[in-house]
Amino acid sequence: MDLTCLLPYELLQLVSSCLLPRSQCRFAMASRHCYLYLYNDMLRWHARKDTIPVPKYKFKKCKNDRYLSISERCGKLIMYGIGTNIMFCDLTNLRLTTFISNKPSLQNLSELNLRFIVVTLSSIGIFNGCYKYMHKKCIVLHKWFSHPLLSLPKDLLDKISSYLIPTDAEKMLFALYGHY
Repeated sequence: MDLTCLLPYELLQLVSSCLLPRSQCRFAMASRHCYLYLYNDMLRWHARKDTIPVPKYKFKKCKNDRYLSISERCGKLIMYGIGTNIMFCDLTNLRLTTFISNKPSLQNLSELNLRFIVVTLSSIGIFNGCYKYMHKKCIVLHKWFSHPLLSLPKDLLDKISSYLIPTDAEKMLFALYGHY
């Protein structure tokens, strides 16, 4: 039973005015009969200003019956991998959770694991447009490994670097791989 219909509007407005805007919106929604009197222009402005963003979600089927997905919501970018084992990778805080034989294992992502994950996901294009909550290391690695020259065969890259003077070849290698 809705008890707000038994109370006078003035009392409900007094109670509502002492609440925070989000609670005022909930109170106005909960009181069906007093909605028009409690939901004012200020609450409409708060409802428009503080909207809940729609989460982004991408899903890819890879080789060997492996599935990868990326979810961007609640201030985090999380990658899910399902294959022979289940893996959750928080690419915002660089944390990795794996389930092997139904036992969870939580660990920090090492540089090697991070590089492998970013190279694998960059090659299938699942990272495109999901940069808002991504860690800085992931963004840098993604940028390095999505360089157009990296798609060239190794013998062609060697031939290009042979035509360059040594300092320019080192700069090209640094631009491609991030190290000499």
